Parts: sequence; C-alpha cells; structure tokens
Amino acid sequence: MNLISHRKKGRKKKGMKKSILNMQIGRGKMKTNDLLTMLRHLSMTIHAGVPLLKALSILEEDAKGAKKRLLGHLKRSVEAGHKLADAMENAPMKFPDLVVTMVRTGEIGGTLEMSINRVMHRIKRSKELKGKVIGAMMYPVMILSMVTALGLAMGLFVLPQITPLFKSMGAELPLPTRIMMLGSEILQEYYLHMGIGFIVFLIVFILVSKIEIIKYMEHSFLLKIPLLKTVIKFVAIVNLLGTFGSLMQSGVPLKEALENASGATGVRPFRRAFKRMIPMVEEGKTVSDGMRRCGHLFPTFVISLISVGEETGSMTETCDFLAEYCQTEAEHSIKSMLAVLEPVLLIGVGGLVGGAVLAVIAPIYSLTDSF
Repeated sequence: MNLISHRKKGRKKKGMKKSILNMQIGRGKMKTNDLLTMLRHLSMTIHAGVPLLKALSILEEDAKGAKKRLLGHLKRSVEAGHKLADAMENAPMKFPDLVVTMVRTGEIGGTLEMSINRVMHRIKRSKELKGKVIGAMMYPVMILSMVTALGLAMGLFVLPQITPLFKSMGAELPLPTRIMMLGSEILQEYYLHMGIGFIVFLIVFILVSKIEIIKYMEHSFLLKIPLLKTVIKFVAIVNLLGTFGSLMQSGVPLKEALENASGATGVRPFRRAFKRMIPMVEEGKTVSDGMRRCGHLFPTFVISLISVGEETGSMTETCDFLAEYCQTEAEHSIKSMLAVLEPVLLIGVGGLVGGAVLAVIAPIYSLTDSF
C-alpha cells in the first residue's frame, strides 16, 4: 500500500511540528523518559512474540495515571481493528509525528519492532544532545543571575545605607561612585515600575517570538554569532539528518521523509531549507542539489557525502553516519564555546564586582585621609 495515500486516510499531512523530545499529553507533558520507557517495553514484548493487543494490555496493567489512560486508548483502538499508528495519531494524548510515521511504516512493512527500536535510538540521541546544550547554557545563566541579584541587593539595600555618608562629605565623589549612587536612587524610586515594565517586556517578547517571521529573523541572527553558530548548525543537522535517515530506512518515500524531517529541528532557516527541497525533488533534483542551494547552512563535507550516498544507493547509512559525526562535532563545539565563555565571564564578573567595591571604598579612604 502506498504510504502517502495511507496517511491521507488518517489526516492531512503536516510537517513534524512537535519536537521529538517533548510530547503533549492532555494538558501536561509526557517526559522523554516516559516515552522511551513505553516504547522500550512495547519493543520487548513484541520481540518476545507477544501479540500487539496483548502487549498493550500488559503495559496498561503496569501503568498509572495519564500513561494508563493513554495505553488504554491504544488498546481499545487496536482491539476495534485500527492500526497502532492510527491509534497514536488520533489519541487525545499526542505522539510526536516521527513516532507515528515510523510505527506506521513498521506496521505496513511487518517490521514494527525494528521501527520502534530506530525511533527510540533517534529520541535517545536527541535527548543526549539536548541535555549537553542545556548543561552548557546553565553556567552562563547562573553567573548572570548571580550578578543581577548582587546588583539589585547593592542598589536596594547596601548603597542606601552609605549614600548619606557620602553626601555629607561635601567633597566631589569619584565618577564610579556617583554613577552607582544615581543608579541606586533610580532603582529605589522606580523599582516597582521597572519590575512591571520588565514583566510586560518579557510577555511581549515571548508573544512576538512566536511569530514565524520573527523566529526566522532571530535564528538567522544567531547563526551569524561566532562560536554559537557552529553549535546551532551541528545540532540542527544532527536532528534533520538523523530523523531523515531513520525515516528513509523505514521505507518512507523521499518526499514525505523530507516533509516530516523538516520539523525535527526548531531552527527556522534549516526547517525552511528542508521544505524547499521538496519541490526540487519533485522536479527530479537530488537532496544534495537542494542543500547546495541553501548557501552557508550545510557544510561542504555534508553535501559531498550526501551526494556520494545518493550515487551509491547508501543514503540511509550516510545520513546515520553524518548524524553521529555531527553529534560528536556539536559536543566538541559546546566544549570549545564553554572554554571561551568561562574566562570571559569570570573576567567580566570580576571587573564588575571589583569596580563596585572600588566605587564604595574609594570615598571612604578619601574621608579617612582628610582627618
């Protein structure tokens, strides 16, 4: 059966709008670990020769809460004669499109266990990379948060205690001291307005950031920042090629694999690039031709290897190799970025703290010298 026509029976085809790392369940989220656990247990029971319906019943008995309701829905749908992929697709608790697509191809090709194992591998690798990216972001976020908290404490509680002393000196204060005093006075006078303004700005920023064209412009700007652009590129390529290779290996047609894989990354320029390849492929062009037209997005070695994979008929193996290679490169790029950021942040924080201390101590020394 043609996979595209089969999908049309379920719903209109869409790009993979959901990240494969998060899945909405009802009003909450299903953690990646829970999704992996469910897929792993399903794969194990199928491998043991347990029929699908019985496997879902076993998993439902051991599950609790939202997962139990989800598995109950899947079991009832399969019991009613529906395919597992259709049950996942129509469940009130949404599955990522990658999972639905690969389960569907596994059911059609009689390789359900293999398809589940492939999608588990892709989710695991994406989770590992996401964890490294988040871990790399934690250090600068913590440092900047501590500096902000220190600045607010100085402006609201420390400086107001010593400002009267400085003013009573009668002498001209150093410029850093005058700047700190002015900042403290503004903060004390307008702290409520500033807090409300910050919250309003944050809300507006979040809402505006959801606009597609704004996201594209934002991501395009980030792709021009040294160090950061390398990390973003490799992470996007890992998600795109890893998902694309998994879909192709499962027997998904090229056009549909491109469409679904385009949603595997949140980086809008890369997502748009993959979607623009679809009409090119329909015209008889190759995927590597489409990548070449994307300019600076895809490194030359990626395009060259994809071209070789197309010529030799080893596209899926090439995509898997490139996904693993780019994941390693992304991890190295994250380490390199941290190696540069750490001393820069330490020097910057040290300079701010040192300047603040000097601005407070200098007038006091001037006062003691005058006696």
